[in-house]
Amino acid sequence: MSDIQGTVDERDFQVIEGKKELRDKDIVKMDTLKVFKTELVSVDYSNIDDLFSGFDSIKAITFSYDIDFMDYLMQFFKYGEIVLGADFMVQKDRKLNDLLEVAANNYDATQAVKSKKRLVRMLSSGDLNLRAANYVLDHRKIYLLGSDNGRTRVIKASANMSGRAWNGEHIEHYEYDDSTFCYEEYEKDFETAWLMSNEIPYTMVAGKKSDDYIEGNPVIKKVKETNKVTVVQTSPEPVNLKITKFMIDHTRVKEDYKEIFSGCGARSKGGIIELKPRIIEKVEMGLKKLNNRRRMNISITERAYPNLTFEWNEGKAFVDGSELDLHPAAEDVCKDIDELMQVFQNFEMFVDETGNLQSTHFKFMNFIFQSPFHAKLRCELFVRDIGTMSLPMFALETSETANSGKTFMTNFILKMMTGERLAGNNENAKLNYLRDVRNGGIEGFPYFVDEINGASFTQITKLIKDEFACEEANQSSMPVIIMAGNDLKEPDEKTRKRMVFFRVNGSLPSTVDQNGLRTAGNAILNRMGTALYREYLGRMMTAVTDLIEFIDIEKPQETNDMWYPDLVNISSKILLEIFRENGYDIPSYMKELEWNNDYYGANYIAENTIRSIKREYEENPGAFLIERDIVKIEAGGADAVKKFKSWENTLPAEMRAKSSQMRDGSCFISMNRKELEDRLGFKFKKHILPFFRKRG
Repeated sequence: MSDIQGTVDERDFQVIEGKKELRDKDIVKMDTLKVFKTELVSVDYSNIDDLFSGFDSIKAITFSYDIDFMDYLMQFFKYGEIVLGADFMVQKDRKLNDLLEVAANNYDATQAVKSKKRLVRMLSSGDLNLRAANYVLDHRKIYLLGSDNGRTRVIKASANMSGRAWNGEHIEHYEYDDSTFCYEEYEKDFETAWLMSNEIPYTMVAGKKSDDYIEGNPVIKKVKETNKVTVVQTSPEPVNLKITKFMIDHTRVKEDYKEIFSGCGARSKGGIIELKPRIIEKVEMGLKKLNNRRRMNISITERAYPNLTFEWNEGKAFVDGSELDLHPAAEDVCKDIDELMQVFQNFEMFVDETGNLQSTHFKFMNFIFQSPFHAKLRCELFVRDIGTMSLPMFALETSETANSGKTFMTNFILKMMTGERLAGNNENAKLNYLRDVRNGGIEGFPYFVDEINGASFTQITKLIKDEFACEEANQSSMPVIIMAGNDLKEPDEKTRKRMVFFRVNGSLPSTVDQNGLRTAGNAILNRMGTALYREYLGRMMTAVTDLIEFIDIEKPQETNDMWYPDLVNISSKILLEIFRENGYDIPSYMKELEWNNDYYGANYIAENTIRSIKREYEENPGAFLIERDIVKIEAGGADAVKKFKSWENTLPAEMRAKSSQMRDGSCFISMNRKELEDRLGFKFKKHILPFFRKRG
């Protein structure tokens, strides 16, 4: 202290005490902890590919990550949902934000992300969804893997989603569990984390929107102002053209700039365009030519999805608040019926099961037509303790191949109902988006998700199995979700009994001019009106009102425990009644329908499978092993495994169908011989078992 000038009084110091030691009484004890009890089965040595391959979807929670490893990991999956455990890390990650910006705006990637084409594609298409935890720091490292065939795996590790954590540089802990029970339990935790996190916003770079492409572009405007370039204005009076679209047009401005800059001599290097003063003059000349050519202002109007609502006491229906005429002129109704009959007649040019194709599409049309009444009736039946399974809120139509008419027919039906061309898409097949659609986002009219894949459908099954959503929330205008896709597996029993499912078989022959047929289809869509549906709607409102009154007065459920309202029967009768009253002959594939026989019953569900088995026997009888009480069908390959699993899911319980896969890659399905013969309509010939035949 001697070399310190001045004197120091100990009172000038303040002692700052460190954190005092906690005592037992100071510790806050939790009542319970969620603990997963496990049992070690074996210790294996695997690599990343072994652990993650063989599945279709991934749900993951990770605290830290790197883009390179995320890109590598997603090669194994068709669909993914990832919760990043810290929002502040995401905000500072320039590389991730660049990637999201490229995916959102669909322009050329920067050097940092141009090699991540897989991630850009999956983010753009909605096949990969990222969220960040913003309420808590989530340190868990959990990887939930799922497959279309029901196979699951949960990887529980100390390793984050980074290359160093999985390439052996760090000492990490890895374990996995392939049981369904484990997957379901961890999935509950994942869904909670997903709800507690926010979607990572895209970083948008945009100038002020302006009809003046020079004044509206801050870069060009700056160059112009500093170099005092005279702006050449155009004088012709513009022609106003109004375009109504149901989506934002992202490409128009990009194409305009491309035309304006054409021939101006601007050079691009490394993604950067150098603008010199002399170039601006040529850009302005390009603008002048563009305006002289167009001489019009284009205004794009965004419109919400149309909503259908009812005033039940007054017997009125409204689309977006405008009252509908429920008593249209007979000549307008006939015009619509003419177009409808022509569409069904066009299916006669299809090959394979044409009659079945027409019949299925009529059933599907009947269901979509009546769908705005489902939520209303479900709420009414729920409070009266009557079952609502005959009024599902989901429908799926699939086929093994494209060109079976699913997309066109659904778009055509929606045009009849709404008067608008509401093309379906798969961009909004995300679980949270469809939740918003059902929870007030859309009213009345069904919502169409087209080209749905197996991974997306697996996600949507969570909504499908939430059977009582609309009754408990008393949402009497909740829309039905309509889906279409190719080569999807048959829904399992738990899913199927909560939805309408159709598999159509049929396709266009190679001799048909598909471009010409598409043009003809567009012409029909343009001509199609809403008179037929408005006539149908008025009659259905009366029928539904009468049905509710009948239930309250007659109380049929008290005298018949199995009674339920058959709305598909009521709907089909009304359609046929309208056709007959207007002088139309009814084709054989248009008939009165019943819920149990035409939409839900075991015999109906098994129809397509029985036809497939019959076709298989006709084409490949050697694959059938005929025993006294059992028939076995053998095949090989992943497609056969999927097909046999679908057959097992759809055949009636009394057929005792069971599919299995062998170690050599072959698979087989067995079923009761008598039950199968009864449904096929013929007896199998007794075969000598081919013991010498090579399996698979």
